[in-house]
Amino acid sequence: MLQQFANGEDVYVNFARRVYNHSNITKTERAVGKTCILGLGYGTGWRKLQNVLKLNAGQDMSDQECERLVNLYREVNHEVVKLWRECDRALSDMASWPADKPPYYLDDRKAILVTPEGLKLPNNLYIHYPNLKLDDGDYTYNSRRGTIKIWGGAVVENIVQALARIVIGDQMCEIGRRYRPVLTVHDALVYVVPESKAEKTLDFIKEKMSTAPEWAKGLPVTCEGGYASNYGDC
Repeated sequence: MLQQFANGEDVYVNFARRVYNHSNITKTERAVGKTCILGLGYGTGWRKLQNVLKLNAGQDMSDQECERLVNLYREVNHEVVKLWRECDRALSDMASWPADKPPYYLDDRKAILVTPEGLKLPNNLYIHYPNLKLDDGDYTYNSRRGTIKIWGGAVVENIVQALARIVIGDQMCEIGRRYRPVLTVHDALVYVVPESKAEKTLDFIKEKMSTAPEWAKGLPVTCEGGYASNYGDC
């Protein structure tokens, strides 16, 4: 999948082609592929997938078909499934850290360090799971919302969101050396500059937002951008 992103391919269409076994993917079929890619990477089961497909793609699929989609995703993306299992092992260690076990990296790039205190990120902050423990077969931790269940796929989601935050935050700091943002929306940055400098500013921002961080050399990072006299048109 990383290679697909690097090639500029549409990963949602690619998966939809596997689902429907043909190449001319419709808008609705792409929506199914997108829902699968965005949800199944974090361990979503067939029943939840069934509900999300109906909500997001307007598709009412049978139990058997949703089970097939889950199995297809896990077969094609077996490295993702492997990562879930590695995160399950990390949960086990963090819940009851062996006395003689040193902290270890979850990945070859040495971006995520598993420690007794939690998952240490590239910016030296942590993902914490307070009072993490194995409770009746499930790992749980305490949050402001009460007791939360956690599993390997959910840990992957936490890591992905945390790393994405670091990427966009670092990019914003780099751009901020020259321009100050007036608004951020998820992974979008908004700037106000004189119209005569719009093209130059956009080129600079796109360059910075297409640069991989030091801790993830080779990561396919890119962006889209535009400018207009108001935010809505942009």
